[in-house]
Amino acid sequence: MDRDDVDEMPLIHPDMSILDIVSRYRRTEQVFRRYDRQAGVCLCCRALFDL
Repeated sequence: MDRDDVDEMPLIHPDMSILDIVSRYRRTEQVFRRYDRQAGVCLCCRALFDL
């Protein structure tokens, strides 16, 4: 991926859910998983039930 590809990618916005982010940027799931223990829950799993 070159620099031009990165500039064309949509940004992550505060109104996006975890599931929106992970579905758009698959590699972000690894980042959320790193915080599961600190949060005390599986963040991706919990996001399935958040409205």
